[in-house]
Amino acid sequence: MKKIILAGSVVALIAIAIGVKSLSGSGVKDSMQAMKKNYAAAMGSTDMSEFSKYATLLQTAAQDASQKDYDGTKPNEVIYRAGMLELNQEMTALNQAVAANDLPKAKSILAKVNDSKKKYHTALGE
Repeated sequence: MKKIILAGSVVALIAIAIGVKSLSGSGVKDSMQAMKKNYAAAMGSTDMSEFSKYATLLQTAAQDASQKDYDGTKPNEVIYRAGMLELNQEMTALNQAVAANDLPKAKSILAKVNDSKKKYHTALGE
């Protein structure tokens, strides 16, 4: 379960960071909307069990979105890859917090992921 949360969280947060506009296909938009919904639900969770449930749903939507093509320019592709790397590092920390059953820390890390999303949206002009 922890490995699923780790892998899915990495994918989910990377996809959040690049945003709906940066990806092509209506399926990506649907996945991004699902990610946004489950991110909010995870942040509203009151226990680790609930948090993990929404994190798993977020991961599923992110995995789907990550399999879609990126439609940015070459400079945007570089930004996208940098965002993926940063989010991967944040997800490692998130999964450590989940494994330690530390909900406040997991939420704090997830909030930092949201900050990264904003940073990369701005860098991509969105």
